[in-house]
Amino acid sequence: MTKLNNFTTKVALDMMLDIEGNYNIDTANVEINWDLGIDSRSWGLKDIGISVPEQTITVFVTKWTDDVDEEVEMSFDLKDVTIERMESEFFSLAPQSLEFYKGKWKLVF
Repeated sequence: MTKLNNFTTKVALDMMLDIEGNYNIDTANVEINWDLGIDSRSWGLKDIGISVPEQTITVFVTKWTDDVDEEVEMSFDLKDVTIERMESEFFSLAPQSLEFYKGKWKLVF
């Protein structure tokens, strides 16, 4: 398999925080690193694989309080990211969104 490494793409962030308090996520897009692997044969392409190396992303949120709203910077570790194809008639080889729901990451192409 030929591995093409170190793609960096800005994707839409869809994130639900499961923490106590009132938070609003201010970061709409985030840059992520991802890798592409191509397995080819003499007759053509056998497989295309996508993976996301472990990395840390930074997200800015607003914490609502009774007095003054507070800007908070949070860091999250991306690991064990699931890759999913967007349900449409077109398939893109660039990620479109990064989703975080119930403690799991999903990168949608």
